Amino acid sequence: MWRLVGLIGVVGVMGCRSSPSWLKEAPLIGIRVKDDLGREIYLSQAPRRVAIAVPEALPLWEKAGLLDRVVAACYGSGENPRIYYLLCDDSLSLGEALFRAQVEWVWVARPTQVAAYSKAKTYVYHPTSPEAWLRHLRLLGEVYDNRLVMEVADSLTKVLQAYDQQLKEARRFRVMVLSEREGGEIYTRSHPLTSLIERAGGNVPYTDSAGRAVAVVPPESIAKALPEIILVPEGAAARVDDLLRICPDLYSSPAIQYKRIFSTSRELLQQPYANPLQTLYTLLQVLHPEIAGAPVSSK
Repeated sequence: MWRLVGLIGVVGVMGCRSSPSWLKEAPLIGIRVKDDLGREIYLSQAPRRVAIAVPEALPLWEKAGLLDRVVAACYGSGENPRIYYLLCDDSLSLGEALFRAQVEWVWVARPTQVAAYSKAKTYVYHPTSPEAWLRHLRLLGEVYDNRLVMEVADSLTKVLQAYDQQLKEARRFRVMVLSEREGGEIYTRSHPLTSLIERAGGNVPYTDSAGRAVAVVPPESIAKALPEIILVPEGAAARVDDLLRICPDLYSSPAIQYKRIFSTSRELLQQPYANPLQTLYTLLQVLHPEIAGAPVSSK
């Protein structure tokens, strides 16, 4: 079986940019695609000028080898000298910028993010699972008639299914994820990362009364579900000491006693769905290295 991490890097190798076969065969029909709200969008041709108004979507276009189609993106989407970066929290300014740039297709976080007078077709991007991310990847392959992208998306889907099968009987570990901010904040069950942790064979038992994704959880709640594994952002090992001062019971947790404290990139923790496949694979290395391969180094 190919490993997930090996397939992720394959997508960046693309062929030449020719007109999609569906456009050659039926130039008056085009293609219809559905976004994450289930809205159907009609594309008369493969968009040549695309804007990314949701930062998490840019890595997907990069993996598909289609950054040459992206002419604008939100700040927070990375750095590329040929891409014009936009402030995407002002719908009027954003719509005007897209109109001037003659953008044909814009990926957004919500339908109202772009002013109505913009002529660009809007596509709501909000994946909630690795499969949803792969659906978008395959869709890009279909729109731009790139069979390699479609084949990689299909192959990765099979890899995910194989991992799920192996995880059915695997033990589930209690996981605590520390915030990079001071004060003992941790990720709660409301954080988007939680679903990927559970997918990788973990369990986040901590909740916040206000439903916040990152919060200071009462020490008594932590004491009831002492973590077996702790994840910390790179360069933020001091957050463990902060939490120990707030909750001394943590000293008796399996995570502390057996030194199961792992550091991971801040980007992965802050934007787990920018590349959910890589996020899932990293979590699998920590939680179940017997399935995913050698674990990352503990701190």
